[in-house]
Amino acid sequence: KNYCFFEVKVDYQVFIDHQTGQAEVVFSMLPSQQTSFGPVNIKGLESVDANYLRSFITYEEGQCFQRDKIGSSRLAVLRSNLISNVLIDVGEIQNSAVVTSFHMNERNHRTIKTGIGYSTDESAYLSAGWEHRNIGGAGEKLEFSTRFSSIRQNVFGQFYIPNFYNDKNSLTLYSEAVNEELDAYEALSIKAGAKIGFERTEHLSYFVGAELKLSDVKDEGEKEKFYLASFPIELEWDQTNSILDPTK
Repeated sequence: KNYCFFEVKVDYQVFIDHQTGQAEVVFSMLPSQQTSFGPVNIKGLESVDANYLRSFITYEEGQCFQRDKIGSSRLAVLRSNLISNVLIDVGEIQNSAVVTSFHMNERNHRTIKTGIGYSTDESAYLSAGWEHRNIGGAGEKLEFSTRFSSIRQNVFGQFYIPNFYNDKNSLTLYSEAVNEELDAYEALSIKAGAKIGFERTEHLSYFVGAELKLSDVKDEGEKEKFYLASFPIELEWDQTNSILDPTK
């Protein structure tokens, strides 16, 4: 049975019988009115679509009031990677309902990365990247990355849509171009693909995709073209118990 108490304040008393070596624990709860969730207000947003973040809230107006759902909603909003902090105001009971207000601070949605590295096969290389985690206002992420060395040059781009027709599906489009100039051969390859993600349970997701790769290879003066089509399938099991302080 669901109990919709506005406040749960529990006290206990312990009675010990020294003759029998037994103890009795009596729990008592202060009276509290049962209520339901009222309207959910979202405040503080600048560029993120409020309806998109509302999809992360685990309760709706009219449902049984349970404080643990407020905490799980805060965690889910932070998992969106668009919000840096969330404060939640829980109002008093009015007309048998409780209004909750989410005060959110948006993160910086853009990131620029540059780097210099060294590897035994490529020697020195340069890398750079740019991403926008909210380019469409609803968590869509666009990213580009490059890596250049004397023997290999790479350019990669990806566009991610989190809510593809519904909040349980996602769509990822990606493309990559690689040029290699090795002693044994020279190769230029281009690949493009797409994959759709399906969230089946709280912990399990799977992805189904299609990918096409075209390669132009020059080996010992001879040129050959290769075409490769693949249909990758991925399974993801995530049991992370906390985004802020995970223990598993």
